[in-house]
Amino acid sequence: MALFELLRQNIVQSSNTVPSKRMRRLRTAPALRAMVRETELNPRDFIYPLFVRHGSGRNEIRSMPGIFQLSVEEAVIEAQSAFSLGIPALMLFGIPAQKDPIGLENFSPDGIVQQALRAIKKAIPVMIVMTDVCMCEYTDHGHCGIINSGSHPNLPEGYVLNDETLDILARVAVSHAQAGADVVATSRRQEQVEETAAQIEAVGKRTVRATSDVTDELRKAQRAIEDEARAADAAARRADATKKAAAVKPAEGAVPVGSAANDPPSDPDPAAG
Repeated sequence: MALFELLRQNIVQSSNTVPSKRMRRLRTAPALRAMVRETELNPRDFIYPLFVRHGSGRNEIRSMPGIFQLSVEEAVIEAQSAFSLGIPALMLFGIPAQKDPIGLENFSPDGIVQQALRAIKKAIPVMIVMTDVCMCEYTDHGHCGIINSGSHPNLPEGYVLNDETLDILARVAVSHAQAGADVVATSRRQEQVEETAAQIEAVGKRTVRATSDVTDELRKAQRAIEDEARAADAAARRADATKKAAAVKPAEGAVPVGSAANDPPSDPDPAAG
């Protein structure tokens, strides 16, 4: 009984103690909860991905019900719909008519992304249009880069040649900028961002932002979407094994953040106009 009485007294004393902080005070009313909310999703925060292809109409991606590969005309309609919902930006992913070892259509003035860029910017000039500067969808071997086919005897056959790839990717970025892109999102981090920014400056496109997409959660989702979208592509399946040796994995949080921390700033110098 003595123990029970002691516990009862402790409970009574605790109930009479006024806490120094009552955090629930910030959650008592809807307006108050909204005012102190740390994270809020809004359509203005979204970037809408669009897959564009040659031809007409739209083709559903079987592995992603409700998601389509769109013709240029359909992409414009989809962009207008997204913009009407308050989504201010989209990101274009191209499906070429032909593939080859270096992805020639990727930096062609008449490439599918370039066509879609011009059409969307003409229809909705104020919409931010971003592009994915990558090669794997355009190459017949499925890699995002030039691969070693014997020119480097000390490297394995099929090894992705980073330095040789940078020039091609810079051409892609410049081509996108000239077609009207507001942001070109690169996939090879610091070396490419630096090269891309320099090439864009050289053609006078000072307002175009070159950025690395490697640290974004979007990139992780984007990589999964790209893989799904290419699921039926034999070249992509062949490339998958060696691609694992080059791509950053979603489970590696510190590695891409550290890589992007070394990226040079790519914003134009305001003093330069």
